[in-house]
Amino acid sequence: MERLESFLLTEQLKFRTAKPGHLVVGFATNHYVSAAGSRGVGVAIRLDEEGRFLECIAPALYNLADCPHRETVLRLLVMIMQRSKLIRFDFDAQDGEVRCLTECPIEDGSLTREQFLRLLTAIPELVDRWDPAIRLAIRTGEVRLEPAQPLVAD
Repeated sequence: MERLESFLLTEQLKFRTAKPGHLVVGFATNHYVSAAGSRGVGVAIRLDEEGRFLECIAPALYNLADCPHRETVLRLLVMIMQRSKLIRFDFDAQDGEVRCLTECPIEDGSLTREQFLRLLTAIPELVDRWDPAIRLAIRTGEVRLEPAQPLVAD
């Protein structure tokens, strides 16, 4: 966890410790707006399996509990995952929560700063990129696979 904190500090990313073994980083977004009305995605970082498995999660991105187009939205999320590297969307059928995550087994190796940052930043970048398509599907049941804006290669 200390190594991950040093990576965040090197990148000058603000973070907080949510509880032991869990960090939270916030990222500003251009398109995505949270249920609370803020333009940003919070990503929780945790090490599991005694530090051998890294998980980055953006919880509660969308709520499909009362969405009449739930099946269509879920189909769209699968289509987005097929077109995007690293990310996975999870759906909790009990409360309607949709979250996005990345995972990486570390096992007996070590995670580089670049690997960690890719896992961490993929979530807000791709959620923001695909948010207009996801919102359209939530509102209307229409599926359009055009993301808001293409990712720009460095």
